[in-house]
Amino acid sequence: MYKVKYSNHSQEPLNNICIQVIDSFVKNQNNAFKAGVLRMKDDDSDTLKTEATFLEDGVSSKRNNSHRERNDEEFLWMAYNQKEYLIVPDLQESIQTQDRPIFRNKDWIKHNGFKSTGCFPLVAKGRIVGTFSLYTGAEYLFFPEMIEQGKKVADILASIILNIKLENQRRKLQASIPTQSQIEVKFKKLAEQWKHWKSKVWFLPFTQKLTHPAYQQIIALGHDAIPLLLKELAQNDEPDHWFYALIAITGENPIAEEQRGRIIEMKEAWIKWGKTKGYIN
Repeated sequence: MYKVKYSNHSQEPLNNICIQVIDSFVKNQNNAFKAGVLRMKDDDSDTLKTEATFLEDGVSSKRNNSHRERNDEEFLWMAYNQKEYLIVPDLQESIQTQDRPIFRNKDWIKHNGFKSTGCFPLVAKGRIVGTFSLYTGAEYLFFPEMIEQGKKVADILASIILNIKLENQRRKLQASIPTQSQIEVKFKKLAEQWKHWKSKVWFLPFTQKLTHPAYQQIIALGHDAIPLLLKELAQNDEPDHWFYALIAITGENPIAEEQRGRIIEMKEAWIKWGKTKGYIN
């Protein structure tokens, strides 16, 4: 039997899929693996975070599962940097006599009597997303067939993790994009600020009025503000100089030379433009 322990930051969808994948490999008695450690690369730093550990009954769980900052002499980072699996067939001798590669859990390795270890980088579409380490109770257990199995499992895990990362990024991006209703609320608030301020400074030059922060923030809303500006033109007798905001956003000006200065005709020109472009009905 194996015990599976997930870190506090581990994601439930990843948990379930990893169990299914690793069940067919780590828990296979023919492979004689005693422990496995799955780590994921943090997207915002040079850190490998322990996602899950897989321990056979009787294997101590007292190990350092803290995040791994980059250390090019550490065993898992060596595999990570090379994007190629690494094997240490004589693990007990290695941790006793060598300074490289570095193993941070030497006491845990000694206590459990692990004889060999391997680390498989998780690479999908040229992007490395983590590492998968395995420990055995026998020396030289990583024969070619087992290594090929390990590489296949690593490829599957890498693909799963990359897809989850991409989906999380998509959701974060989608959540950061304001909805049309939120944009409309913001537009109305800015428009009211602009109108209120403009009514009090009627004596200022017109060009100076356009530099007001509320007016500039309406322009910054971009194309999302176009139907709202056109609606303002269509519904209000006072156009509030929205022509300039529309020009700034769209880069177009449907007002003909002979229409300039004729507010009603200017408004009608923009409304016609908006219907032609599909912004308003």
